[in-house]
Amino acid sequence: SFKAIAGQRAAGVPVPVLVLLGLLPFAAGLLHFTAAGRHIYAVGGNEKAARLSGISVGRTKALAYGMSAGLAALAGVLFAAYNRQGNPSAGVGYELNAIAAAVIGGASLSGGEGSIAGTLLGTAIFAVLLNGLNLVVRRNASLWEGMIVGGVVLAAVVFNTIRQRKGR
Repeated sequence: SFKAIAGQRAAGVPVPVLVLLGLLPFAAGLLHFTAAGRHIYAVGGNEKAARLSGISVGRTKALAYGMSAGLAALAGVLFAAYNRQGNPSAGVGYELNAIAAAVIGGASLSGGEGSIAGTLLGTAIFAVLLNGLNLVVRRNASLWEGMIVGGVVLAAVVFNTIRQRKGR
C-alpha cells in the first residue's frame, strides 16, 4: 500500500533510493552489454544509419518507449506514495529538471550519447544546485528556479556542442 512505502526506510535509507540502487545495475547492464542497448544508442544517434545497418528501428523505439513508460509509472507510484496522495498535476514542471539533470550528466539533446552513471551524477549536481538556490535565496526561490534551470540547460548544451565540435 502507499502508506507502507511512503516515508519508510530500510537500514536508514529511503525506499525510493533503494529502488533506484536496485534498478541502476539492470539499466546500465542493458545499455552497455546487450544488443538492444547498442541498438538504442544507434537509433538515438542516427535513425537513418541505424535502419540502413539492419536495426529494426520501430522495435527499438517501442522497447525504449516501453521501458521509459514503465519507469515513469514506477516513479509516479513512488512519488504518490511519498506525498501520500495521487495528484495528477503534482509533477508539472519536473520535465525540464529531468532534462537538465541528464544534460548536465553528459547526455546529448541530439541523441546517441549519455550514460547511466553520468545521468546519476548530473542528477546529484542538479539537486545540490537547486538546494543551494533554496538556501541562498530566502524569498521566492521558486521564481528564480526556472531561470536557473534554463540557464543550466543552456550552459550544458553550449558546453556539449563545443565538446562535439572539438571531437570532429
